[in-house]
Amino acid sequence: VARAVAAGRLSATSAARYRAAVDTAVAVWRRLPGARATNLAGALREAAALAPRYDEPRALAIFAGLEVNTDYFSSHAAPSRTIDVEGEDGVVYRLFAPRGLQFHPLANFAKLNTHAARKDYEATARLAEALLMRALPVRAGLTWEYYFPFGGGRAPWTSGMAQAVAAQAFARASAALGDPALLEPASQAYRAATALVRATSAGPWVRLYSFSSMLVLNAQLQAALSIADYAKASGSPDAAVFATRFEQAAVAMLPRFDTGAWSLYALGGAEAPLKYHSYVVSLLERLAQRTQSPAWADAWARFDSYLALPPDVAPLATMGIVYPLPRDGFRDRASVTFSLSKKSTVRLVVAGEQRPFTVPRGRHTLSWNPGRRAPRRYAARLVATDLAGNTTELALPAIEVRRDTEPPAVAALVQGRTLTWDVFDEGTPWLHLTVVVERGRTRTRLELGRRGFKGSYRLPQSGVPVELVVADSAGNRTTVAL
Repeated sequence: VARAVAAGRLSATSAARYRAAVDTAVAVWRRLPGARATNLAGALREAAALAPRYDEPRALAIFAGLEVNTDYFSSHAAPSRTIDVEGEDGVVYRLFAPRGLQFHPLANFAKLNTHAARKDYEATARLAEALLMRALPVRAGLTWEYYFPFGGGRAPWTSGMAQAVAAQAFARASAALGDPALLEPASQAYRAATALVRATSAGPWVRLYSFSSMLVLNAQLQAALSIADYAKASGSPDAAVFATRFEQAAVAMLPRFDTGAWSLYALGGAEAPLKYHSYVVSLLERLAQRTQSPAWADAWARFDSYLALPPDVAPLATMGIVYPLPRDGFRDRASVTFSLSKKSTVRLVVAGEQRPFTVPRGRHTLSWNPGRRAPRRYAARLVATDLAGNTTELALPAIEVRRDTEPPAVAALVQGRTLTWDVFDEGTPWLHLTVVVERGRTRTRLELGRRGFKGSYRLPQSGVPVELVVADSAGNRTTVAL
């Protein structure tokens, strides 16, 4: 803080407030227990990490956030889920444990949109002013930064999606308050959004994170809608063209985000969590209603139908006969291999056991360990429940638990000094072989140890082999005269 003041980046008044914020946070942190202390320490750590970058807008966002953290964790338990907390000026801070409550531009612009839509003039004016005080002027326009590391990106970073929503929110605030001056920050937010894009074969795609080239579907759809709203409110033909280009790129790439049963969060990545798939459905609905385009209407209907579509489960292979005792590493567990159309929680239900496994679409194998259960046939089912709660239940062939009581079937012979054998035993992974050799009136046991089901062994010159004893892993034995 002192260096920022010396460099002329911070006023003495701001510096005094921020030093007091740190002193208070440290004093409170010393007496807090567990996760409350951890989160407040995380907020202090993130504030310290950005020390070389302190200037008026950044320091305000960072240290006002530290004050909110100190106030919140001094009187509240650490939440077990993500929450938003508002400061006195209406600014939104979102929990990113263990980093505490962090200034979140997208959440703030969403809140500004909500205030404007509800015609809450006081809240709209207060939040708009507070966000303008935290705006960072750059060559492209005005940006709002995130001050915590996320997804492999180091702070500070920006978001093209957040910038697009900022343009929309300030334009709506301008209309709600009858204040044309707010169209200027809306315009500057829009210009910064156009700089946070990457080129694709289909057209421009918004960068959800400035540090990533990942193509995220919900970000593109939201950016297209927000910029179109800004274009309408501001009368900007350039913004209208840009929104159309975003829409064209999105509709061209949409089939690559469609698994046939769900949506992908990002191109080439995993299936979207339920909240993001539902979010995409709502965005497609808005695009369909705004454009009256059959392409968007079809996409909306298709993605919406996935919310009620049960997962498709198809068995590919089963191992339904098992020999769990002894535990010899061979056929100890029953298993089913299946294909799955969408991310689901899948349970192999046998004998009252049904451990759940959440797996993505594709090929998977689940197994069941019978332990010391009695030998008999056990009914089996495969139950899959997708992220939206749709369930498919599939009956499987019964699983048969057996005990290996049959001795190995053995064929063996000796030619010269070479012993060969061929054994069949479906319940064992290995055999133990012993050759009984006769030397005069004495019989000697020659241990060959563990061997495969087919093989040969060169016997020593002395003695005549008279018996081969073959034992399986369950202890069943067969003796063959040689």
